[in-house]
Amino acid sequence: GEVYRSAPREVDSFLGSSNLARITFTLERPPEGVPDLDALSDRIDEITTAWSDRLLDAATHQLGDAAGNALVARVVEAAPDSYRAVVDAATAVGDFVRLVALVDSDAPTATRTALTRHVDDADGEWRMRVFRRGSPIALADLLPMLGHVGLAAIDEHPHRFVIEGVECFVYDIGVRVPGPRPVMPMRPRSGRFW
Repeated sequence: GEVYRSAPREVDSFLGSSNLARITFTLERPPEGVPDLDALSDRIDEITTAWSDRLLDAATHQLGDAAGNALVARVVEAAPDSYRAVVDAATAVGDFVRLVALVDSDAPTATRTALTRHVDDADGEWRMRVFRRGSPIALADLLPMLGHVGLAAIDEHPHRFVIEGVECFVYDIGVRVPGPRPVMPMRPRSGRFW
């Protein structure tokens, strides 16, 4: 009803013997015009498409068919529900590329970092992503390092993965860049804390 600026008058659902369901909304169209039906259709497709399917689409778009399919086959089952709920598919592709590089490394413990920003993020707010193979990093150890480089942590979301028997972690940390100096976007680089 949001697109039509109207509350649903009637909602019907139908569950058959298959694994599909049909939901029908009856809305009243406002007299001032027709909403953008293509945008509405795209939004419905986005909402009703499984995260793993969105991940595969994003991976093949960013990496090509062969590499995208190979990446998703290796990692999709390792993504915890908490991660799927808060990370969009396009961001997950970059995360999984970094995690697979850690899994494929010979080091029993390895860490990589990336500083990212979405266009709709508030001014001065970025996401610091820390990728870890091996033992988890204590937040008490990580936060002082962020402060040392001038970043103030505002939130943190840890996610644990087991990929091909290797335990890995993604720490998604919201950071605020103090002062009027902008942070210039750069290519993600590997980082080492220890």
